[in-house]
Amino acid sequence: MNEYKHEKLVRNFLRSKHIPIDYINYDNVEIYSRVKQFINQSYIAETDQRLFDKFCRTWVINKGILKTKYLAKIQAKLEYYSNRLYNNTMRTRRLQRRAQKKTV
Repeated sequence: MNEYKHEKLVRNFLRSKHIPIDYINYDNVEIYSRVKQFINQSYIAETDQRLFDKFCRTWVINKGILKTKYLAKIQAKLEYYSNRLYNNTMRTRRLQRRAQKKTV
């Protein structure tokens, strides 16, 4: 019964990271999961969305084994969009605090 609980926890974790259980042993799983988290966001440019789609297909076909230069390109895009998301979140927090101060 304890093994079943552990398997269920692992499946839930993989589902939250958008990784099918068959892909857990592939290389560069963490990059794939980050791409899957960003792929359907509205603030991703259309060209980068196509790049991420192509990366996901290529990653599955090659079982995670990709060229270093290609991985660096994808990681740079991921970092760009994660910074963009972080900056947008901080901006909205600042604006909310500013609006709260003005009403008081």
